[in-house]
Amino acid sequence: MDGLPGAGRDGHHHRLRPARRRAEAAGHLDRQPHHGLTADNPAVRELLARRERLTGALSSLDADVARRVAGLEATAVAGESFLREREIHQMTSRVDRTLANLAPGELAGAPDSGVELADEVEAVLAVYRELDERYGAGG
Repeated sequence: MDGLPGAGRDGHHHRLRPARRRAEAAGHLDRQPHHGLTADNPAVRELLARRERLTGALSSLDADVARRVAGLEATAVAGESFLREREIHQMTSRVDRTLANLAPGELAGAPDSGVELADEVEAVLAVYRELDERYGAGG
């Protein structure tokens, strides 16, 4: 009797998708000749019972594989999100370092030196106006 589809000469099964293996195994059992035996024959009934057990086992295997694949896909998505978050954090750190290097440190002079300079300029202008009023332009 032939081995199940997907089985190699050494008995090891090729890595086929479970749904494909289920279809091949069911087809293999369906193709087994009954050699004129009726459906109520004990051997035929045993063959059909085994086919049902095989189909059930492979359906269960399909469900298990689907759960595992879903878990792996969820893990992959979580991993990708983690990597994106890490890249964003690294980029944010680089931007912070760049900004720190671009921002001037303490400027020379007192914090209010701009105000003081404006006051001094205003005082100088006031003196020029006063001189202009006294002596006229180009005096």
